[in-house]
Parts: sequence; C-alpha cells; structure tokens
Amino acid sequence: MKKTIIIFGTILIFLCASTITAGETKGIFGVKFGTYGAGTVTLTDKVNNAEVDFRTLSNNTFGILLDYPIKSNWLAGLSVDIVSIETKALDTVLHNKSLLNLSLNMKRVINTSGGNFKFQPSIGLGVAMVPKIDEIKASQYTTMRIFVEMLIKPSRLGFLVDVGQTWSLGGGNGDYSIKMGAVTVMRVGIVF
Repeated sequence: MKKTIIIFGTILIFLCASTITAGETKGIFGVKFGTYGAGTVTLTDKVNNAEVDFRTLSNNTFGILLDYPIKSNWLAGLSVDIVSIETKALDTVLHNKSLLNLSLNMKRVINTSGGNFKFQPSIGLGVAMVPKIDEIKASQYTTMRIFVEMLIKPSRLGFLVDVGQTWSLGGGNGDYSIKMGAVTVMRVGIVF
C-alpha cells in the first residue's frame, strides 16, 4: 500500500508542477471538500466462506484533482480522495478510519454562458486502500465512479460543485474479499 501511495504521489507532484509552463496554463488543479454518503460493505471470509455486511455512516471527504485537456471538450484526470469512514454493525459504531481512493477520470466538457460555466459529466476507475481494522489486514479494491461537475470559472480561479456515486467492483486481501455498494458523494471546491 505504501508503494502505491508513493508512486501515485510522485505522479501527482510531477503533473501539478507541469500544469504551468512559462506562465501558460495547461491543466486544471483543484481541491474539494464534502460528504461521503452511507453505504453497505460486504466482507467475505475466503477461508470459511462466511459473509458479513457492515454499514458505513455518512462522513467527510477531502480530495484533490488534476485534469488535462486531451481533445476538444474532453479532459483526462487524476483524483486523490481521503474519506473518513465509520463502520457500523448491529447498531454499534466499530471504527473510525480513513481510506485513500486514487482514480483516473475522463470528463466531457459542455460549455455554457460564454465558457464561464461548464457542465462536466465524468466517469472514473480507481483503487481504494483501506488500513488494517482489528484482525482484518489492510486491503485494496477497485472502484468505479460516475460524477457530474459544475464549474464556474470566470477567471483563473473557479468554483466547483460535484455530485455523483462511487462503488467497488471487488477486491480485498488474502483472507477477505470486499465489495461496497453505491455511495452518494457531494462536494464543493476551488480550481486553479
């Protein structure tokens, strides 16, 4: 997990540094804060073939994004999100941990109002990393995301609102497999 974080962190730093070349902007960098909705996580014990469902409670999320134009009205990007999660089983809060979600995204840009307001539907594929919780080792799972971003950018500084859903396609570790149902995410942010 540490190796993956270091690799993605290095790529992100390189990409952030390359967004400005001789005063000319090539990419869009942003910071987002918001709410990560409640959902269900299914944990399957691979040895005993036993399955347990946990509820995640609604919590906070913080993220950064970096988008590059790849074609007229299309952006490709990288997003890094830290999500505070609380797991709940049988009406008892078990843990409050943070997970890391790294995602590659494609966005379609729809300009309105002379380009100051942009509507950007997006789809992303990523990996979420969950730390060790009790006897369950740290794990990773593949994520899918579908979002709609609304960007107001009258100058170099802009404001962003995004709403969407994320869910897992599967994953886990050597002992357990993890699957997460759809979770609604709502955030606001600033872009440069």
